[in-house]
Amino acid sequence: MSTIARNQWYVAAYGREVGRELFSRTICEEPILFWRTEAGEAVAMSDRCVHRRYPLSEAPSRLDGDTVVCGYHGFTYGSDGGCVFVPGQARVPRTARLRSYQVVEQDSFVWVWIADPDNPEQGDPTRIPRAPWMDSPDYTVVSGMEPIDCNYGLLVDNLMDLSHETYLHGGYIGTPEVAETPITTEIDEDSNVIYVSRHMDDAECPPFYSESTGIEGRITRWQD
Repeated sequence: MSTIARNQWYVAAYGREVGRELFSRTICEEPILFWRTEAGEAVAMSDRCVHRRYPLSEAPSRLDGDTVVCGYHGFTYGSDGGCVFVPGQARVPRTARLRSYQVVEQDSFVWVWIADPDNPEQGDPTRIPRAPWMDSPDYTVVSGMEPIDCNYGLLVDNLMDLSHETYLHGGYIGTPEVAETPITTEIDEDSNVIYVSRHMDDAECPPFYSESTGIEGRITRWQD
């Protein structure tokens, strides 16, 4: 039985990864095709042709204007996932439609809404966490992707309790105060969000911070 949380927003890619080349990424076990229309809008749809399940991200599939042409038999799809052309016949079956995904692009990220097929909901864009510093000229941003072969829940646990920094990352970003300072936990049941924070008013400046910023001595440090 799948433990994937559905009816949720997921980061699918950086905006810079999605362009006029067909691009695929698997999100929550679903192969999703990404591309941009000629107007620059990010599009997400199933990466499998309805005819023979050929991956539309694989050559010789291609973009033709704002349509995707399958490289196997030429089935052609519009940006909404609907099939608009079938070679050799005038009639396009009404059921010839790819699953399309709700997309929101903000703060350098492309988000997709992964619906629950048994109880689908429409995604509310206001529920997407904001990160305006990711594409702000006032910040220097280091970004990338790191594949990790593990259950995603373990990574969530890791980031929800950063007390391990003191021990696992000592001498780098970990200091004694991280493990010694209690965390504050707030639950917003209406939004299905858990907030965890640790504020340290008088903490040792870890080596990574001091070497990258020149700051010395004690600092105010917080983790939210």
